[in-house]
Amino acid sequence: MSNAVNADTSITITGTAISPVIAGADTVNFGAVVVGNSKKKEAPVWNAGECPIKIDSLVVTGTDASYFTVGPITLPISLAKGDTAKIPVTFSPTKAREYAATLLVYSNGLPNPLRIALRGVGVPQPPVPDIKVEPLALDFGNVFLTNDSTLIVTVSNEGGLELTVHSPKIIGDSAFTAPLDSFNLQPGASRMLPVTFAPSDTGDFPAQLWIMSTDPDAEEDTVVVSMRGRGISPVSAPKGVAFEKVCLGESGRQTITITNHGSKEIAADTLFFTAGLPEFKVEPVNDFRVPAGGTNTLEITFTPRTVDPVFDTLRIPWRQVEGVKIPATSIAVSGSGVAGQLIAGDSVVVFPDTKIGETAVRSYVIHNVGTCSLRVNSLWITGAGFTLDPAPDVPIVIAKGGSYLVNNIKFSPDTTGLYEGVLHIVHNDLPHNPKLVKLQGKGTSVNITIVPNPKVFRQVDVGASECDSVEVINQGTENLIVDIVYTTSSPRLAFFVEQDEFQLLPGAHKKIEVCFTPPDTGTYRGTLALRDRDGRTFPATLIGRGMAAYISVNPASLKFEDVPTKTTAVRQFVISNKGNKALAINEIRVSPPYRVKHPSEYPPIPPFDGIEITVEFTPPEDREYQDSLVILSNAHNGRGLPVPLDGRGFTEQPPVVCLRASAASLDFGRVRVRHDSIRTVELINCGEVALDVDRPGVASQHFEILEPGGAFTLQPNEVKSVRVRFHPQIAGPKGDELVINAHDSLDRPVTEDVNLTGDGRPNPNIAVRVTPAIFTPNGDTYNDRVKFDYKDFEVTEPVLRVFNIRGAVVATLELDDKGEYYWDGHDRQKGGKPLAAGIYLWLIEDGGKKLGSGYISLVR
Repeated sequence: MSNAVNADTSITITGTAISPVIAGADTVNFGAVVVGNSKKKEAPVWNAGECPIKIDSLVVTGTDASYFTVGPITLPISLAKGDTAKIPVTFSPTKAREYAATLLVYSNGLPNPLRIALRGVGVPQPPVPDIKVEPLALDFGNVFLTNDSTLIVTVSNEGGLELTVHSPKIIGDSAFTAPLDSFNLQPGASRMLPVTFAPSDTGDFPAQLWIMSTDPDAEEDTVVVSMRGRGISPVSAPKGVAFEKVCLGESGRQTITITNHGSKEIAADTLFFTAGLPEFKVEPVNDFRVPAGGTNTLEITFTPRTVDPVFDTLRIPWRQVEGVKIPATSIAVSGSGVAGQLIAGDSVVVFPDTKIGETAVRSYVIHNVGTCSLRVNSLWITGAGFTLDPAPDVPIVIAKGGSYLVNNIKFSPDTTGLYEGVLHIVHNDLPHNPKLVKLQGKGTSVNITIVPNPKVFRQVDVGASECDSVEVINQGTENLIVDIVYTTSSPRLAFFVEQDEFQLLPGAHKKIEVCFTPPDTGTYRGTLALRDRDGRTFPATLIGRGMAAYISVNPASLKFEDVPTKTTAVRQFVISNKGNKALAINEIRVSPPYRVKHPSEYPPIPPFDGIEITVEFTPPEDREYQDSLVILSNAHNGRGLPVPLDGRGFTEQPPVVCLRASAASLDFGRVRVRHDSIRTVELINCGEVALDVDRPGVASQHFEILEPGGAFTLQPNEVKSVRVRFHPQIAGPKGDELVINAHDSLDRPVTEDVNLTGDGRPNPNIAVRVTPAIFTPNGDTYNDRVKFDYKDFEVTEPVLRVFNIRGAVVATLELDDKGEYYWDGHDRQKGGKPLAAGIYLWLIEDGGKKLGSGYISLVR
């Protein structure tokens, strides 16, 4: 509207609305890609309209979406009219089959989203060699010189084609060696390469082992194994030897051990002390050898000349061993000297009063209470009546804190009265040298006689006593006071005396009564002893003989086993006289059904002689008869000696035939299929005659007799082991019967049966085993069929179905319970058509239960 004359004017406006349009390829087909590899393609999209296109998102969907990846690409993508964008997509199959997915392209255009089909087929990877080496580093650690250490490098072919390993090389020190020849490895095979490190010197040794092969992988055609080792001395020895406070004038010795940890003998021509001090010596000093893996010893001697400490070093320069340098061994030595000896001992030696013409002997102890060894250079005695005979060998060395016993200091008076002498001891304790020891003694003339000597008691009955007197006469010049009178005897106490203290003047006589009571037979010897107040003893010999008869029977009892009733069995026994006096048999008593056959009168049995006695046994009934016969005699050990009698009467019966098994059944429990379980049953001949036993047998293939391998004879009470093995061929309960047939010499039969049970248990990792994975039914007899092995399953109605790559069933095959089936690539078991080459899925079910599934390749 306006103020124009024509006032209102109308204008018509028209237009057409349009939308953005996007378009792209219907399908991106990657074709065949080897499993494990990837293939990249571009999916083209373009602006098919008049308006700009903006792509915001790219998404892959579908069952196989994870095998297709988009990128790299930067979003958003802007497309002007007529522009095209190429979207990179990568296909990575993991199995041999067909793959399908959809690429969704989200944008502001129509259609939204734009759908592009993605297709690809995974095909089996062609076989190539693939090397694997382990370990990639060898550390030999410390190795003793002259030794070597070997570690293993394992080279494996994990590929599908033969691998050639060219001559390995060692880069670095010659201390490392290994077999350097070329070799081939079949797929799945491996070889161990021993690498040896033998150092020739001490220190660290680095090196590398280069292994070159036909592995197509550029990173693995040469594999480098790093190696290191350290050579160390094979010698171990103490670091130092210390001698502390060795006495001057003496030597200290220490033995040290040198150990050779190496594998070869080591030797040193000359051993020496670096400072050359005369106080130290070593033995041996030349040609010192230590065997391989062994030890040898050195003796180091230290002889101090002063009390001051001294130091030196023992050096052992080893010879070179077959090019190996053995470092010299050094051992520090030190020592110090000390002075000090001190003699001690009694100052007086007193001898007991000694009769003229006799000798008393005493000893003297020399003590060393100093800190060093005491050296006694000579000993001698002065003074009448005293001698040192024999004198000890000198010099005598007494260690510190030790002592020495001087024996055979003798006193032999030739007159009555007091004697004195001196023992002279010359030694190295100079302040107290020599040591003088006084010797004192007294000569006497006491002379006592006992008559008769010996005193003899002849043939005294055991248990009886006989007494008699001996006379004591003092023939000396001194009064004698006897305070103790006693007897001794052997083997047992048999002599007795009772006498109070008495005094016997010179020339006087005294009677003493002695009794003999023998406790047993035999000769007894003893002593009658008189002791005076001065402790002197005056002996006389006693002899006596005990007499008695001793009865003994052999055997000690009589046994009559299984004597038929109303028949007579005879046994003998011997009556012996073990004493030294005649044995008189007064009577032998016995009761029926036992009877003794004896003469009207038994003769006396001299010592160590005997007579035989016969005893008869006549059982009237079938039972046991136990009794004793009694021997009445003058024997000291038994006036009435019993002899046990044991007999049994029986009525004879035919021998019993009996065969028994230790168990009525053997249960082997649950055993895995094609595994073993072994049980043993014992066969016992419980009869009275020998049995001829046929070879035990079983009927089932799941059970087997291991032992015995044939027929055998079984004696009465003999036991024979039968070992049975349970070896289930298929899963499920199994049963059988072990049958044992036998007969005796009269062909009387006897049979024993043992039930056998067991349960075949499927293996824990059961699976259907399919071989080969690729088969070629072309009639050349090589891999013409594929084998399905399902023996680990217990089946009733197994069925095998074969599917093509699209999931369609191409063959349905009925199986049996034998556990294996061979398929030749036809769609039926008999008269079927051959299937085309390709990848097929197989599935085995039993009553609707899946036993296993997988893929196989059919190649024509």
